Amino acid sequence: MNQGVRSRAGLPPRARITAALWQQLSAADRARFLREDLRAWEVHRHRIAPALAAAVGELRASGRLRIGAAEVVGAVPGDEEALPSR
Repeated sequence: MNQGVRSRAGLPPRARITAALWQQLSAADRARFLREDLRAWEVHRHRIAPALAAAVGELRASGRLRIGAAEVVGAVPGDEEALPSR
């Protein structure tokens, strides 16, 4: 067994398939993906469990959770409570 296969053994099935597909791409195709499609991939590959998605949906529907855009403009090292945003 080669080192590449052994190092992926602990990954979930989708991650193993993704890694195998990535390795099959040419250098030019990898560069094009990183340039043109990476952002869309990053958005769609991060998913939450269905039960958690349902709980978040219920909180949003009840008005107990609001989601909005923000930007972190600073932080104080060691103080997780002090994250100013605007």
